[in-house]
This record gives sequence, C-alpha cells and structure tokens, in this order.
Amino acid sequence: MQLAQIYTKKVQTQKYWRQNEPVLIAVSGGVDSMALLQLTAQLPETCRPTISVVHVNHQLRPSADQEAEAVANAAAELGVPVYTHKWEKELHPKSGIENAARQERYRFFKQVMKENNIQKLLTGHHKNDQAETVLMRLVRGSALPQLQGILESRSLFADGSERVIRPLLEVSKAELYQYAEENQLLFFEDESNLELDYTRNRYRHLIMPMLKKEHEEVEDHLADAAAQLQDLIKITTPLIEEKAKEALIFYEKGVKLNREKLIAEPESWRRLILKQLLDQLYDPSEQFYKKKHIELLNEWLTSTKANSTLDLPGHFKGIKEYSEFWIRQVLPEVEKSGSDLERIDERIELPMGEWRTLPYGASIGLFRSTDLPEIKRTKTAILYFDRQAVKVPLTIRHRQNGDRIKLKGMSGSKKISRILIDQKIPTAERKKAMVVEDRNQEILWVVGLKESQFSILPASDRVQYVLILTEKNEENDD
Repeated sequence: MQLAQIYTKKVQTQKYWRQNEPVLIAVSGGVDSMALLQLTAQLPETCRPTISVVHVNHQLRPSADQEAEAVANAAAELGVPVYTHKWEKELHPKSGIENAARQERYRFFKQVMKENNIQKLLTGHHKNDQAETVLMRLVRGSALPQLQGILESRSLFADGSERVIRPLLEVSKAELYQYAEENQLLFFEDESNLELDYTRNRYRHLIMPMLKKEHEEVEDHLADAAAQLQDLIKITTPLIEEKAKEALIFYEKGVKLNREKLIAEPESWRRLILKQLLDQLYDPSEQFYKKKHIELLNEWLTSTKANSTLDLPGHFKGIKEYSEFWIRQVLPEVEKSGSDLERIDERIELPMGEWRTLPYGASIGLFRSTDLPEIKRTKTAILYFDRQAVKVPLTIRHRQNGDRIKLKGMSGSKKISRILIDQKIPTAERKKAMVVEDRNQEILWVVGLKESQFSILPASDRVQYVLILTEKNEENDD
C-alpha cells in the first residue's frame, strides 16, 4: 500500500479533525514536514482539513533563508496561507540554543493558533524520532511514563482545547524519503543533524546503527514498546489518580502531601502515587526526574526527622514544616519565572475572555458565565462573582505588606499575611503569594487559598463573572 493510502486510512480511522476544520501544519523545510504537508493536502475531500502553514526561521544555518522561501513556495503552490517568523540572532542565548529554539517555535505556533482560531497543530514527528526518544529516555533512566516517548496527540494550552497531533509516528523516515522522491518534493537536510555534539545525533548516527546490526527492526520494536506502554498507562492511570487524590492536594505552586495516608499504603502503591506526583510537577520535555527521586521522596516521607528538606530537579524542594509535607518550586531570585507575572511588584490585567499564565505553569482567566471556555483539566478552581458587586478590569499581582481581604462568614477583614501563617505556608514562599483584585482594589481571592465574601454560588438566571484557575499542562512538548 502506498504511503498516501496509509495516511488517508490513518486519518479516517483516528478522526483527528472534521472535514474542512482549520489545522496548522508546522513546516521546517525538512523531508518529514514537507511530506506531511503534501500528504495532508492530497487527502480526499471528505477528510481533508483547511490547511494553514507555519514556519519559524531560526537563523541557525546558512540555508535558513532558502528553507523559509521553499516553505512559502510550497504553501503558495497549494494555495494555502503561510505564517512565518524570523528569530533574530541578537535574541539567541549563548547556551541552550536547542531548547530555546523549541520554546520560540512553540510560542509562535501558539500565537498563530490563537490569532486565527485554529485548534489543531500538526508536526512531522515520525517513527525514527519515536525510537530515538524512547532509547534516550531509557538510557537516561527516565521514569515509566516518560518511556511512552512522543505522544500522538496532546493538549497545548491549559484548558486542553488546542492540540498538537503527530499523524506520522508510525511512518519511518525511509518511507518519507521514498514518498518525497516519488512526488518530487523539494526539501532540505539540516546540516546540524550530522554534528555529534548533540545527544540525539549520537544516538541517530552511532548507537542506533550498532543496534540495527543486532536486529534490523530495532526501531520498530522501540516504537511498538512505546505504543504498548501508552495503552497500559491509559488503563492504570485512573486507578493511581484515585489514590493520589486522597493523599495529594495540588496548588499552582506545589503540592501538599498527606503523610499518614501515604504511609498507610503498601510500598508499591506509594511509589506509584509519588510517581504520579512527579508526573504532574514536571513537564517531561524540559525536566526529567529519575527513579532515584521517587526513592528519595519515599525515604523522606518515612523519616522520623522533625524538620527537613529535600532537593529535587528543576528548583523543586520538599519542605517539612509545621509537621506538614510540601513540595514547592523555589526559584532563585535572579531568575525569571517565564510567566506573564515576572516581577514581585508587577501587576497583570485580566482581560475578559482571555487566559494569563501564572508562575510554574498554572493559568487564570476571566469570563462571562454566558461565554465559558471548555475546560478539560481536572484540577480547576472556579469562582463566581456578581457583576454589580465586582468592578472590572481585574488585576493579578503578588501579595504586598498590609494587604487585607474580607473573608466569607466574617465581619471586617483579615490580613493576608496572617492567612498565610494560618495555612502554614513556609516563610520563603509567603511573599510570592498572589491575589486577584478588582478596579476598586478590593481583593477577591488569595489565589488557591482563600476566597473573599464577593465569591458567590453559580446562578443560571443571570450573567456572572467567572474566574477560572487551571493547573499546568503535564503532557509532553516534544
């Protein structure tokens, strides 16, 4: 069966999109993405989406401008719009260029999707990418969920509405080369793919060829193992999540652990719950935890030491304080959070109908009750407010000395600093607490901790303001 037929059958079976639904295809100019574009464009009308193309010129190779021109020409030949972005050289970091380029790429992808109301992003990841990813993570000592490799579909934003889809994960690069040759597709080879300074290239050019000498189908077997593991994790995850709910309370900046419930579990279940905890704390594409960190957490929990801390990757720290166990991300003061709220004294307005990103990945948005977004995250806090009592625009900021909030069920107001002490928030974390206030500077919420008296029950007979907080996206970003 020809690749075009295989791809068509895959799209029809998986129902990635509806007929004529807008999709954005990330096209770098390489054989995989150029083939993906052509394969999607030739789909039968009954399952063909409305295509747009996006390209980021990273200016990292001599041929970068030629690649951008080739992508634009390919889009023009198909009669589809193309969105391009040039990453200026003066913005390139001195180190970590590969990760920075990926972040810049996805930043632009998300911008284009939001501006054009596109819900699906297609990328050209293929079977060889999957095999290399699984092998690298296996050698690195990654935890079991990360051995799933690249997921075929995952959400891009906190509310889970936009998705990235990899429809070529079962297609080998050799098949893509053959398809490109048969259809006379112009594509470019990335010169940096030959440089052995990059980890993936060493696996691709040194390690994988040696393994293929042992067994020619090693790439197929690695990709199949990832697929089987994905199926297994889909079945077991709900069982683990149910137990995790009883022992873990997640906030936008960390998690509180119920030591008594965890200790009461058999050790095998306890390790699975702790693994679930780390899965939700970390974005696997940026920070990999290892099996040893699960063991360290287990030892820390079972220790009888009165007060203690535990250092974890990515500036996360386990803190035992006031006889309670917390895991929080404690970033150095000199580092930026990477969120919309960068400085302690900065104020971020919450426009109606839009999301804003908080430190460590959570998102917050303000909406009318008649125009609510679809929320697919399970860890969501929703507050309702009377439109007459609350004055927009709302603002989010870090807590400041002297802040007070009028709490439900009490007369007068209470100092937020006192609330943080009562909630047993570690001293170093208290100044990072965030509040939402309205135009009259009435504090409506100590985010994730205490609601004000302005928060009311939802009502179906009138329009209300709705404040939504969702936890960060925990899926891969390969």
